[in-house]
Formats: sequence, C-alpha cells, structure tokens
Amino acid sequence: MNRSAIPWVAAAVVFAVHLAGNPHYGFFRDELYFIICGFHPQFGYVDQPPLVPLLSALTQLGGHSLFLLRAVPAVFAAAGVYTTCLLVTEYGGGAFAQILASLVFLFTGVLMSFGMKVSTDTVGLWTWPLLALLVVRLSKGADQQIQRRVLFGGAHFGIDAYTAPASASHELVCSGACGYDFDRAAELSVAVALRLSDVPITASRTERQEH
Repeated sequence: MNRSAIPWVAAAVVFAVHLAGNPHYGFFRDELYFIICGFHPQFGYVDQPPLVPLLSALTQLGGHSLFLLRAVPAVFAAAGVYTTCLLVTEYGGGAFAQILASLVFLFTGVLMSFGMKVSTDTVGLWTWPLLALLVVRLSKGADQQIQRRVLFGGAHFGIDAYTAPASASHELVCSGACGYDFDRAAELSVAVALRLSDVPITASRTERQEH
C-alpha cells in the first residue's frame, strides 16, 4: 500500500467501525444534556463551553437521531487517527509505524470511549494530535509557512477552549515546551488563543454569578 494512502485508509476504517458500532446503545445522560443546552445557545454554560452542545443540537434538527449524534465522535476519531499518521511520518515512521499507531489509536480504551459517545473530550481526539503535529513541525525550524502555522496554532488553541476550559492553557504550555523561538506572529497567536478561550470562561462565570 502507498504510504501516503495509509492515513486516509486508517481514517475510513476508524470512522466505519465507530459509525457501525456507536448507535447500538441508548442516549447517554450527558448527551441529552448537551442537546438541550445546544438548543438554547450561549457563549458559555455553567459547566461547559458551547461547542459540544451546539454540535449535538445540530445533529437533532431533523428529529431525534442517535445515529447522527454518534456520528460526531466518529468523525473526530477518524480525524484523530489521520492526524496521528501524519505525526508518525514527521518522526520518520514508515508504513508499519503508521499502521501500528492506527491500531493503538483505535483499540486504546480511553480513546475508544471518547469516540463512542459525545462528551467534552470528543473534540480532543483530533485537536490534541493536531497540536502535537504543529509543535513537531515548528520545532524543526522556520520555513516559508511558519508564520501561518503559528497563527493557525493560536486560533486552534482558542477554538479548542470551546470544548473544555482547561484545553487552551494546557496546549499553550505544550507549545512552549517545543523550544521554538517565538516571533511576533507567535505572540499574536498566543493573544488570539487567550482572547478566544476567555469568552466561554467569562460567560460561564457571569452565568454562575447571576444564579
């Protein structure tokens, strides 16, 4: 098999496995909560940012559908294994390493759980491998696309805070650990991340104070 095709094949297999297996048990209580919150959009809720509730509610616009709801974690699991394969290639791994990493991703208990039902950790199936991929590429040194990558990283950190409040701060610490000499573009990316991540957190605090 062509090595460049392995990430796509892995993503398709993981998506198919989750899509086929996920709808065979009922709604998890947190999923029902996400759906209700999503149908009452806010910048932030008392106990969670808005992205997961909005995605959950979006799948139910045509009526109750466990299949569509569980397709959300299947998509993020597929994106996560695809990105993991790209990360493997950045470390010089060949076809065997990509296949092994894909199998580990699919059968690791906690990752399988995140891909089976909707939770605030579901989006992290993709965003954490994506962060790791970005950090590795940055650590290899500057190139013509370096500023765009750093800015993309800042937006990524901020958006990920819309799934779980702690995500952005954790990711910013990890990005600093790569030893990259941040320039003005990097400083701007951090500003973007902190600004975006502050919105759901501030909104949640405001709502708690009102109650």
